[in-house]
This record gives sequence, C-alpha cells and structure tokens, in this order.
Amino acid sequence: MSFQQIKPGYIDTTGSSNGQVLTSNGTVAYWAAGGSGGGFSNGQSISVNNFAITGAFTANNSNGSVGQVLTSNGSNVYWSTPESGGAGGYTGSFGYTGSSATSNAVSEYFTTNGSNAQFTLVNPVSTNNAIVSLNGLVLVPDVHYTIDGTTVTLTSVPYASSILEIRNIERGAGVATGYRGSRGDLGYTGSFGFTGSIGYSGSQGIPGEAAAIGYTGSQGDLGYTGSFGGPGYTGSSAEQALIIGVSDEVTPVVVGSSKVTIMTPFDMTLTQIPRAMLSANSNANVVIDIKQSGTSILGANKLSIDANEQTSVTAATQTTLANTSLSNNSILTFDVNEVGSNAKGLKVYMYYVRA
Repeated sequence: MSFQQIKPGYIDTTGSSNGQVLTSNGTVAYWAAGGSGGGFSNGQSISVNNFAITGAFTANNSNGSVGQVLTSNGSNVYWSTPESGGAGGYTGSFGYTGSSATSNAVSEYFTTNGSNAQFTLVNPVSTNNAIVSLNGLVLVPDVHYTIDGTTVTLTSVPYASSILEIRNIERGAGVATGYRGSRGDLGYTGSFGFTGSIGYSGSQGIPGEAAAIGYTGSQGDLGYTGSFGGPGYTGSSAEQALIIGVSDEVTPVVVGSSKVTIMTPFDMTLTQIPRAMLSANSNANVVIDIKQSGTSILGANKLSIDANEQTSVTAATQTTLANTSLSNNSILTFDVNEVGSNAKGLKVYMYYVRA
C-alpha cells in the first residue's frame, strides 16, 4: 500500500464534542453531530495543516492495535500491520538535543513550490551546524535531508506553500556549538500498494495481399564471336650509336692504354665498323684499339685516322670487326697506340642494336 502526506489546506479547527464526526461541505472540513447527514461524499478528501487525535480512532469498526497503521484498498479504510520495504512508515523519534553553547544563530527561509526538493543557501553550512525544519517540524539529517556547502537537498518533495527553515548555528558570535544529540530509532516502514493488472493487447490486423510479380522476358541469343586476326610482324630493332670521348677538346692526345673505360649496359650487336674523329688534325696517323675484357674486338688493322685528316672514314687502310657481340656488363677499354702532335678532341662512334 502507498501512503500520501496530508496536504496543507483548510479545516475548521473548532473543537468537537462527544459523538461528532469530521464532515466536509466541499470547501472546508468541520465537526458535526453524527447521523445528521454529515460525513464525506465519494471523491472528497481531508486537507489539513495539523491533525491531532485524542482518544480512540475507529476505522471500519476497529480501533486497531499497537503498531498498526490506517490503510486503504480503494474501497474501505482499515487498520493493518505494515510490511517491510514499503514507503511512508512512522518516522522514528528524535534523539536528545545536545547542550547548547552561546551563539547567535542565523536562519534562511524558503517557501516551497511543490516541485523542488533542492534549495540554495546564501551562506554555506555543515550538517553538524544546521537545524532544518519544515512547517515547524525538525527534520532528521541524512534521513530527511543532506547538506553540501550551500545546497540543501530534501529526500522527498514537500507540498507547495510549506515553510522550510535552515538555521545556521555556527554563524554568530563564534563560540563553541553544543554536542549533537544521538539519533532516534527509525519508524516502521509502510506496506506496499497493490499493482494494477495490465490491460489486454489489441489483436493484430490482417496483412494485405502481396502483389504478384510479372513474368521475366526470355533472353535473346548471343551473337557470333568474330575470328581473331593474325599476329602482326615484329619490327626490327633500331640501330643506335654509342659515342665515347677518348680525350678532351683542349689537351693534345697522347699514346696510352685504357684512355677511357666503360661498361656495356646490355647485350648488343655491332652493326658497323667503328669510326673515329678529331676536332683538330694531327701531323701523323692516329691508331686506336678497342678491347672487350682485355681482348681486341678489331681485326689486324686497327681503327686509324690518317695524318692531316679528321675522320677514319677517309683512312687508306680500313679496320675490320673480329667480334660483333658485346655482352651485358662487359668492360670496354680504348687504347691510343699511335698519335702525332696537336691531335685533340678524339671520339669513337660504335653502331649497334640491342641483342
């Protein structure tokens, strides 16, 4: 069962006499003689600020027993023993108040709005130095409220128009605070209310029919694949020229072995007899030998330029090729076997195709 707090409101507080009952006229509740048409109609409720009972209180023809509480099942009010675990049981009695030291306490007041349970103070205060009361009723710290600096948080939302007082007994003349009294025992826990039954679920509508899928047209025949053309002719390798500078353009050429050394970058086949030229002619024949890995690739007559000529093309004795195949990474050396004076800018032309 769940229990509601009696809300602050209006009630005629005139004392009752023997045999009177609590009655409502729709605006206020008051005491009236029993059997005179008094009592409450269906749906009415009692709204009070303070409600005190002296003597027996009868509910459903019973005064109840020690520890029982008033309970409603939606139709009748009766006495019952509270179950553990529910909300709304009796609040335990407060502990003894400690002796007070001299202090000028400062209070801050709030009027509740029925929705907020958290209130902000102007000045911070600790739990041990605060007295919190609601409508004059002193609340129990850590049970009914907590304090964190300037924030006071109630464990439940009070009804609207209630007066909340937070008294700071630490602020004032600055003398010691008395000992805090011990906390009283907690009251009984109220019983749980009944859980209503779950309503019926509506039936599911009938699914609509799915539209039929149309026929897939037949696939056409594949066309004939044309015949492949024959492979094209492989073109011949283009002839290229390798030009080697045996000397510079300024210094006269002198006799010597391995005047220039190069390495072939790939396999190649020589297609013509090598040629030589000078940028300045000589007064005697210039004779050049070309060797692959130390062996001459020329015939008995080596490559030569006649005296006072600039190219080997006009030489009276032409050379021949003893080896036309040059292997990849072979070392080629160029020797000057004979030379006159003033011969400069010696170059050798070698014509080849890649093997």
